[in-house]
Amino acid sequence: MLILNQLSKSYGNETVLKNINLEFGKGLYALLAPNGAGKTTLIKILATLIIPSSGNIMYNGLNIVQMCDQYRAEIGYLPQQVGYYANYTPRQYLIYLGALKDIPRKQLNGKVGQLLDLVGLSDVADKKMRKFSGGMIQRVGIVGALLNDPQILLLDEPTAGLDPKERMRFKNIVSEISNDCTVILSTHITADIDFIANYIIMLKDHTVLYHDTAEQIRSHYKECVYEAVMPQSRAFEYRKQYLILSEQYDGNNVRLRFYHRGIAEQDWILQSPNLEDIFLIVYKEEERETVKC
Repeated sequence: MLILNQLSKSYGNETVLKNINLEFGKGLYALLAPNGAGKTTLIKILATLIIPSSGNIMYNGLNIVQMCDQYRAEIGYLPQQVGYYANYTPRQYLIYLGALKDIPRKQLNGKVGQLLDLVGLSDVADKKMRKFSGGMIQRVGIVGALLNDPQILLLDEPTAGLDPKERMRFKNIVSEISNDCTVILSTHITADIDFIANYIIMLKDHTVLYHDTAEQIRSHYKECVYEAVMPQSRAFEYRKQYLILSEQYDGNNVRLRFYHRGIAEQDWILQSPNLEDIFLIVYKEEERETVKC
């Protein structure tokens, strides 16, 4: 069990994280927030790359600062930008990483082959990485993070820049891995985690807004997302009054999906909110109200 107690991080007068209290067991936890909300800072604190300003992190009852290398041996970390040597093959590069992690060479050879097969790179294991796609490099990176059989896997924006096919492959890999360990994945892309995350953690105003299942978070917005079809001229008024979640045009008409708490008009159709709706509501409503003022 990984527990964060009153964790805060500031740089001078700028607060990045404030009084974060979280518990992580096995499964996939998604950190969901816009860019700049503190996701990367939190991931780097968990990876011991940044020291928190206050608070502590306990792992199985021990403070990770006191555990030091013992804790680092339990984690795998995939940063936003995977570092690699373009003239190395995946096998060469991963054996090099394994040596840095003090994994015995005899054990390492078999593990590298097994993990490359898991991520679908067996056929290019001995080809130089200089011509690899971003998705292939990400898959090499996740193998590197898994070499030490981590109990905690930290993934920072792992699907940024990947095409839909690579993103789907990556999600399937991560979902499978989360059966056996704690996976903490930061993202601002709701489609990446809507159906695979066991828990979603939404950060806002430097602290935790939600820490719950996607279903429970949706329940807070179950009667405030609507759709309505109208002439484009009428849509202008809706844009001023309501938070628009999406627009779909059909000739002179437009289908608006929007957020409203209160009495619904007769021609509105109530919708089940998805995670993208909630993301827009949580992070855009405040901005919209500021603009109106």
